Amino acid sequence: MLIIYLCLLLELMRSGIFIFALFLALLACDSSTVKIQRFLLIGNQHLENQEFESAIYYYKEAIALDSCFSDALNNLGTAAYKVENWPEAIDWYNRAIDCNPRPEYFINRSNAAYEIHAYYQALEDVNRYLEFKPDTLPGLLLQALTLTKLGRYPEALSSINQAIKKDSLNPDLLINRATLFYFMRDYAHARPDLDRVLNLDSLSGEAWNALAMINTEEGNLNMALDLIQRALNTDPKHPHFLNNRGYIYLLSGEKSKAEQDINASMILDPENPWVYRNRGIIYFKAGKWRDAERLLAQSLSMDSLVDQAAYYYALTELELGETTKGCAWLKKASGGIPAAQKNLCR
Repeated sequence: MLIIYLCLLLELMRSGIFIFALFLALLACDSSTVKIQRFLLIGNQHLENQEFESAIYYYKEAIALDSCFSDALNNLGTAAYKVENWPEAIDWYNRAIDCNPRPEYFINRSNAAYEIHAYYQALEDVNRYLEFKPDTLPGLLLQALTLTKLGRYPEALSSINQAIKKDSLNPDLLINRATLFYFMRDYAHARPDLDRVLNLDSLSGEAWNALAMINTEEGNLNMALDLIQRALNTDPKHPHFLNNRGYIYLLSGEKSKAEQDINASMILDPENPWVYRNRGIIYFKAGKWRDAERLLAQSLSMDSLVDQAAYYYALTELELGETTKGCAWLKKASGGIPAAQKNLCR
């Protein structure tokens, strides 16, 4: 009995220089439960050190002893999430939830679903998490982001406002609320949030980027270029900033510069649907309808709610003589559509 108690005591010594000694001491322990906890402990240490292959090895050793050991299953999901293998992460989270539906597992699965644009699944999971842990900042923020992606802006605003009431000086929350106002085309409310962020951190690239896009929508393209350059000064290879500068160049009629930035952005982040949208717009403006159709369809297949992608796709289909298809997509498009274009299908 003494050796078992010693093993359990040693299991509690989880940090720093004790890890290796703990591992050696636990080699003497025969209890299956103790072995499982040991594997979890060592896996967690590797996960913390970003040694993902080693972490995965130890977690799998744990579930080899107990196929329903939910902590190890969840952490396997987290290891897959860290290397951006979202579908595998979801599979592990599914197994963890089947074994033990803890709230943390639901928000983890929600984050992974959000990354693959499975927004309805993400929303269902984050709502479930908030049932257990209402008013938590991570849950409220993820809920707001997901509702924004689904175009449910008033609900998203309610969630983000609740979060900001709890942490009114959180730059991430303020930037996300400003971004939501941007999508709502409520620029007057977006600007104060961004100003507050820049007062807290004048090097916030995300804030400069958001201000640049607001000025773009308002037609202040010279100001937008100045602002997006400030964003890029904070991170010259940020793919979203490059893509947005390319979009501003595109609207300014500087096609060569637009293509250069948008292509650079695609190399850095080939999974960004906004890049495909912008490349599609380039082809649309050049009258290359089939190329525009292909790229805009690609954007929509990655995220059907990318702003103006449906609009340009509809116009492309109309140019190709696909009136029924074009008009169907024009009805799906939202915001910023000129009245003359809306009348094309009346």
